[in-house]
Amino acid sequence: TKKGLRRCGAVAINHACPAAHRCPNAERGASLLPGDEPRPLLTYGDVPGEYAAATTDWVVFDETDRGAVSVAGEEASAFLHRLLANEVRDLPVGACAPNLLLDPKGKVRFPFDLERRGEGEFRLSTEPGQAEALVEALDTFLFAEAVELLETTDEHAPITVAGPRAGEELAGLTGDPPPTESSARVTIGEAICCPSVMPRRSIRFLTLS
Repeated sequence: TKKGLRRCGAVAINHACPAAHRCPNAERGASLLPGDEPRPLLTYGDVPGEYAAATTDWVVFDETDRGAVSVAGEEASAFLHRLLANEVRDLPVGACAPNLLLDPKGKVRFPFDLERRGEGEFRLSTEPGQAEALVEALDTFLFAEAVELLETTDEHAPITVAGPRAGEELAGLTGDPPPTESSARVTIGEAICCPSVMPRRSIRFLTLS
């Protein structure tokens, strides 16, 4: 299940609060973008301090509002490789890389992170609210291929740890050096996490049930 992030390091930054639930961000004094549901978080009130934490210390981004799509089957690799902008077939099992679905004119329709979970199993981590539309877009290209498309947003709850001290803090939490490979798994408290090493000194974790 998806839960709001309750405690983080120097600063916690949640992306949004669903309208139907109590908002832990607002309860902690955060300013939210008005008019949108869910309401994206703007700041906890100290923008210079939050920026400094991200550039000189460490921060945790709660990205549990992201969507997810599962693409699985014997021909999943070839199907995605044919459609997407970046490499798919040579992506190692356990690795994660950015990818795009473009329109016929080369404009970006959907950006997402593509994780290879098995030889014929992929997870696409989408921007919030885009998973269902991405499934529909991919389905228009699916004919007789042995591929199954499923929205799996409810099973997807990533967080990103970023900043120059992120690795040090993670080592303190886990008792081990921070992961350098996306296929690694670490334990933080009672949570088993699968990290995806992201650009700009950040690591995205997916909490596994």
